Amino acid sequence: MKTNKEKLQEEIAKAYPHLIPTRDCKKHRSLRLQKKLKLGKFTEYGISSKINFNLAHVSEGYWDELTVRFQDEIITPNKFIMGGTVLDCFITAEDSNMVIDEDMRRKVAAWFSAIPAVVDVKVKLVDAWSFNA
Repeated sequence: MKTNKEKLQEEIAKAYPHLIPTRDCKKHRSLRLQKKLKLGKFTEYGISSKINFNLAHVSEGYWDELTVRFQDEIITPNKFIMGGTVLDCFITAEDSNMVIDEDMRRKVAAWFSAIPAVVDVKVKLVDAWSFNA
């Protein structure tokens, strides 16, 4: 015998089949909700970077100089916003209408790779609103 709760769930499922959750719940969200939650075609991306340096090549004031160069050559001209330090940062678009894509990620990775003191570069394109960067 079914409980009242189970009966109610069945009635709702019959009346509103598009609201039944599946493994991919994103398919059943309205465009308005997808936009609000920044899902699907409304996903906003950012660039997560982690850099390792050879400390033998690093002198006093190197980090300040590198940060200023990074701001001047990558962040400001591309209208990015950076959070963190040069060693471990997250970069996203200054304007919500701007799209960060794989080309931008490659540009950032190439900039870091060109620095002689850099030993390891990890630059990923990630969902800016998920916290798994």
